[in-house]
Amino acid sequence: MAFWFFAAGSAVALGGLAFHGVVGHRRYVRAILTSGLPTPLPELSYVSWHVVSIAFLSYALAMGYLAISPEAVELAVMVALICGATAALFLLLAALGHSALLRLPGAYLNFAIALLAVAGIYSS
Repeated sequence: MAFWFFAAGSAVALGGLAFHGVVGHRRYVRAILTSGLPTPLPELSYVSWHVVSIAFLSYALAMGYLAISPEAVELAVMVALICGATAALFLLLAALGHSALLRLPGAYLNFAIALLAVAGIYSS
């Protein structure tokens, strides 16, 4: 059963990467780079955008590896902690007045990946 949880986590992360890298990039990056914000804010935002893409790719690769090597439970714990902390950060910032963050898929994608990692751990 662990295979399916980890494989699903990899698929969710790949879906997040695709959405973030294509749809999000078209909407967000073009807007931020032409926003007129003072340097280095647009450039830092651009780098941060791609760091998140790298994170989704990393989660996808880690969960894919776990699907074929479920005994690497430490890797699953790390993915669960990072994704869980990221989802919690979205919720914390939303509670502090940044409720627009809850309209973005980041919290939900990270929570789903964390949940699938935990399910994979417990079904190993």
